[in-house]
Amino acid sequence: MLVIKMKRGINFIAKKSSFINNVVWSLFVLVSCPIFGQDFSKKIITEADYEKWGQLENKSLSTEGNWAVFEMRYDNGLDTLFVKNIRKNITHFFPNGSNFNLGGEIAFGCFDVNKNLTIVNLKTNKRNVLTDIVSFDFANKGKLLITKTNKNVLEIRNEKNVILLSVSDVVEFKIDEITNAINYITSFEGKYTLGSIDLKTYLISDKYTATKKLYGLTIADYGKGQFIFEEGNNFTETKVHYYTSSSNKGKIFNPQMIANFPENHGIVTRKSIKISKDGKRIFFGITKQINVKSNDEVSVEVWDTDDPLIYPKTKVDNPEQYSRLAVWFHEENRFLEVTNSELPYVQLNGDKTVALIYSPIAYAPHFKKHGETDYYLYDLMKGTKSLFLKKQPSENYLISFSPNGKYITYFRNHSWWLYDITNQTSFSIEPTKGTQWVSNDLKYGARPHVFGMKGWSNDGTSLFLQDEYDIFQFNIKSKLLKKLTNGRESNIVYALDEVNINNVNTDNYNGWAITSVDTSKNLVIKSRNNENKSQQYLLLTKSNKLIPITKSISKNDEIKRANNDIYVYTEQSYNLSPRLICSNKGIKNVLYQSNNQDSQYTQGKVELITFYNSKGEKLQGVLHYPINYEMGKKYPMILNVYSQMSNTLHNYCLPSLYNDTGFNIKHFNNLGYFVLLPDVYYYEGEAGQSALDCVLSATSKVEETGMIDSNRIGLIGHSFGGFETNYIITKTNKFAAAVSGAGISEIVSWYFGVSKSLHIPELWRSETQQWRMNKSIFEDEERYLKNSPILFADKVNTPLLLWVGKQETNLPYEQSVFFYNALRRAGKKGKLLLYPNDNHVIFNKQNQVDLTLRITNWFETYLKK
Repeated sequence: MLVIKMKRGINFIAKKSSFINNVVWSLFVLVSCPIFGQDFSKKIITEADYEKWGQLENKSLSTEGNWAVFEMRYDNGLDTLFVKNIRKNITHFFPNGSNFNLGGEIAFGCFDVNKNLTIVNLKTNKRNVLTDIVSFDFANKGKLLITKTNKNVLEIRNEKNVILLSVSDVVEFKIDEITNAINYITSFEGKYTLGSIDLKTYLISDKYTATKKLYGLTIADYGKGQFIFEEGNNFTETKVHYYTSSSNKGKIFNPQMIANFPENHGIVTRKSIKISKDGKRIFFGITKQINVKSNDEVSVEVWDTDDPLIYPKTKVDNPEQYSRLAVWFHEENRFLEVTNSELPYVQLNGDKTVALIYSPIAYAPHFKKHGETDYYLYDLMKGTKSLFLKKQPSENYLISFSPNGKYITYFRNHSWWLYDITNQTSFSIEPTKGTQWVSNDLKYGARPHVFGMKGWSNDGTSLFLQDEYDIFQFNIKSKLLKKLTNGRESNIVYALDEVNINNVNTDNYNGWAITSVDTSKNLVIKSRNNENKSQQYLLLTKSNKLIPITKSISKNDEIKRANNDIYVYTEQSYNLSPRLICSNKGIKNVLYQSNNQDSQYTQGKVELITFYNSKGEKLQGVLHYPINYEMGKKYPMILNVYSQMSNTLHNYCLPSLYNDTGFNIKHFNNLGYFVLLPDVYYYEGEAGQSALDCVLSATSKVEETGMIDSNRIGLIGHSFGGFETNYIITKTNKFAAAVSGAGISEIVSWYFGVSKSLHIPELWRSETQQWRMNKSIFEDEERYLKNSPILFADKVNTPLLLWVGKQETNLPYEQSVFFYNALRRAGKKGKLLLYPNDNHVIFNKQNQVDLTLRITNWFETYLKK
């Protein structure tokens, strides 16, 4: 017998020969229970212990629900991928497994750290390791394994690992599951060939051979065939080939042979080709040939206030240079341009007979993230255009086509509307009494906040809408709106979970994905209780009954559903490390418990607190206790500020030094700190003051318990929380030390700056996003000045540690430099950490540890002296 000591303290016993060849691992699951209060019989977690903890991720569930795939990820990179049978105590594990694939219920494959491919026969539990494989896939529900070697050999293997067929010189291949065939391209001695293998008969057929390069193999939607590109002598001569599934004779779109094809234009090969469900219309992009500038040309940026877009946006996203969408009616060999330079944006309806075309700069210059636009309906069958909506908000989630192509829903004037394309009629979907589809509550980052359209029923009869608490179903035929949940009455937020939704068209060009909700099954609903913060999954039956899938006292997340209504999800609480749960016909069992070592260590506890701001608004916060808290003793406390923090009550926290913002709650609990996370209630134009008010109110509430040393309280925030931290310490001396990560300090210069990621003026973020100004600086200059911490740097008496990544693209890193210089000029205590190669959060592992330790040392210095 061989005893193998695995990482994370788990012991496995197996026969030596089995371990070397094909092993089925049985994992014994220990379920740890929440621990409240102190227990001196248990150990305290030390920094040396941190590497024992890992993060559980629920990755996939097989179609029939027999196999669950999950992963444990660790800070040191020693990750493990697992595949577990939900009915039997059989688990396969793969150290550093990646790029996995399930072959129905009978096969699994992934690459290991050495890039070798491991294939497991899930019926026999035998493993095969294949070397020199660069890509793989399964066909026939896992009965066939398709691989491509690094020498470009395509191989087809059966369940016994016997090679049934091989094809040399394959540069691309795709499996067409609908027609049960493999399509591929070979390159040999200057010739390129498109071929196909019938996976029932294993017959090979060559469809096309050329001396020019063939590439970009794409399987057409709905099993309608495949597309390839054929390289031309230059960009304008590239061709598109289309082959139906039933014929080896293809059709060719040759731009040189199309009379109305625009001059000096060619086909865009970097974007996918689409086809209509009836197989008659093929869509692809075309663009103008770009002339390369000579070195003799003057290089100058011209910024003109009359331009609709500022120069940086024009440079990276110029509507004049957009590729255009074209449609090829291949049966008639007819070509039509769908978009043009005036109307460059497009969305297609479900059956691809109608397009919405519009311009993102219709009303530019505008000073929002997304401006208004005029939507035009383009009937592709008739070739006619008509104005559909004038001066409509252009956010793509506010307009959607139905999957069957018959309807459009859009949000306008605080209401959702349904438009019948055939009858050209609109109907307003009014919310039920006592509710609304939109909120102006400033707790939401954007104002107004639209709760959303969640999807269309797969039978085309209804659509699903959301308000702040509940789910509604609108019947298209009867025009009746039905409320499906009663969250408002019970202060529970219900939402249609993503597991119900099938994205029929995830790439709808400039539009939102066309979504279909399977109403033949009970709907999976996710809920959040606003009182106790629990998150739960439930089934909504046809009779509108809510049946719990999960418990209602913790946090449930990452649910997967099989065809036979088997569910696998994660469950966690503050003192219960995430575990994987399977629910099968109401019977629940634990598939895997992460971090079993928790039971050996003292965990501490967490409380939900209630407090009121100075204006009487009721708020909540989360208070984390120090490990081994002793009653009667006073402790230092760190307050972490951002926005709505109480929803983190049931989040399990891994102890770690690898933190992308340098702050880890359990790490500081282990060091003897309370950690407080309060909610903030915001008022218009008073983002900083709102945070100050709520932070001081929450601090005062906790101080009343007598557990906190009022002279040893610290403050920390990142991003918007960094701005709030900067502001707060200019108005109060309450905090003995503070840490601000990647925060804004001077709103005026930032307001007039340019976003490095969006390439647009930043002012929209102050006016309509988290800063909640809701006015321009010219309408209320004082509002901006009083929210700029840098102007009050001379009032700061709190030692401040600033940090930011120099590659920051979300907020300018210079803002941290500004505040550092202001503190330095005012003679205040501060320190700045600049990470040259990191961003808004810290990605480099060494830098994560460095930042965590520096923040730790900062608070240890000022809160424990």
